[in-house]
Amino acid sequence: MVTRSSWLWSTQTGGSLLDRIGPSGYSPGGAPDRSREARVVAEFLAVVDGVRHLHRHCIVHRDLKPSNILYVNDAPKVADLGIARRCRESTGGGGTPGYEAPGQLEHEHEPSEADDVYSLALVLHELLAGRERLPEWSGQERKLHRAIPAELRPVMARALACDRAARYQDADDFGIALRGFLAKGQ
Repeated sequence: MVTRSSWLWSTQTGGSLLDRIGPSGYSPGGAPDRSREARVVAEFLAVVDGVRHLHRHCIVHRDLKPSNILYVNDAPKVADLGIARRCRESTGGGGTPGYEAPGQLEHEHEPSEADDVYSLALVLHELLAGRERLPEWSGQERKLHRAIPAELRPVMARALACDRAARYQDADDFGIALRGFLAKGQ
């Protein structure tokens, strides 16, 4: 049901994150003393924090992608909870091909916060490497683009692990790892 407040909110956005990603990635404003990569991660943490709020209430978004991150007053906000589910509630798959975690589209898949972490990492990869430059598969793992800084690669590799149990288990854990990257002076 569309309410007046949801209509007002949706018409007052500053576009989606997808609108802001160019061929070589996203270039945020912010402190010029930080690298572009650090500014991207710092701004992206607002998205991770939004998903962390969902996870703390045992809600899995299941469709995180650049077009579902909207800007309101120049701040990124997680949008489109249309296929969100309670944690571990059995469901018949869902998500957008290309952004879904391995196994997410399977019938009777139990949504997990770790699936959202996988999708968040794909979005961050695209912010750093460029539009439609999702990491390619290399055997059972994702091959990261050369634009991903060496210091961030272990964080991204874990978030993109094919095995759900090997990933960060929720957005809180992923956010801690990203903050660790920033704390190293990036």
